[in-house]
Amino acid sequence: MSMYLAQKEKIPVAGKEICFLSALFHDVFKEEENHEVKGGAFAGKILKSLTYKPEVIEKVAVSIADHNNNEKILLTIEAKILWDADKLDKVGATAFLRRIDERNLKRRLENDKIIFLYLDFSKEIYRKRTEKKEQEIAEYAFSEYFKDVSKELREQILKHVADKNINLAIEVLRTYFNLIPASLRNDIITQSLNTNDKGVQEIIVWVLRENFDKFDANFRNEVLSKICEYPSDEVVKIIRENFSNIPQQILYKAFLQLSEADDKSNRDKVMEILDLYDKSTCIDEKMKEDVLRKYVMKSGSDVDAEILEKFLERGILNQELRQDIIHLIGYGKT
Repeated sequence: MSMYLAQKEKIPVAGKEICFLSALFHDVFKEEENHEVKGGAFAGKILKSLTYKPEVIEKVAVSIADHNNNEKILLTIEAKILWDADKLDKVGATAFLRRIDERNLKRRLENDKIIFLYLDFSKEIYRKRTEKKEQEIAEYAFSEYFKDVSKELREQILKHVADKNINLAIEVLRTYFNLIPASLRNDIITQSLNTNDKGVQEIIVWVLRENFDKFDANFRNEVLSKICEYPSDEVVKIIRENFSNIPQQILYKAFLQLSEADDKSNRDKVMEILDLYDKSTCIDEKMKEDVLRKYVMKSGSDVDAEILEKFLERGILNQELRQDIIHLIGYGKT
């Protein structure tokens, strides 16, 4: 209604933005005393965090603070539009039916007023609107107040968010890992693994490393197998810290991927792990030779000669590989 009136009044784009933001936040605390004052303060906090200009924040806060005032003279066109829209929104058959639905929903969510805001306009944000600032407002409100709402509701919303914005869902997972049930955590991670977003992949690796023992072993191994496809320093750390709890076939895949990573430091670090666990039952001769061969082929003259000398001294059964390494590093023994 506010946007309709703003269009009819032919106010500039900047004014329409103020009308939209004011309408968005004006009834966040509807069921509380002085809800207009609290709503104005809440809007100011969020808009400031999103780096809106001070003059925009002030006009939004004032419009919200005055939208329920029947005595004060309204000084801005945006405040007048919100006041009129708020009153017009309460009349008519459609409004009456919608109010019944809202009251039923609010009774169910009476302790979740902040997230009710998110539910109320998430459909607008994700289905109809594409403006970046509007999405940021929804995401900020959701992530900021996630821990303060009921378990049932936050899980319901997180499922919805995961379908619409996997980046936000994985960020929430990282921040509130222990508040999210295992089944939902697994669903979000599975969805995330299907993206090609490097930032999302890095968060998954971080989450796995920080919470390694909290995952079911079978699911954890599935994730490990997948994240080996994008080698990183964090993947190396996961292997080093949890070597004895990782199945041989996944170690094999991880070592092969890391031994030919573009990042030299990752290649050298995986050689250090291979050296450390060379005599482990998890590393057989074929695995060691395959990894060494990949490492030598990828690194060329840029190998870690000291590490390779250790393998030569302990013995490499494959004579062709042994001679290649000797030739590469100029090792004096045969």
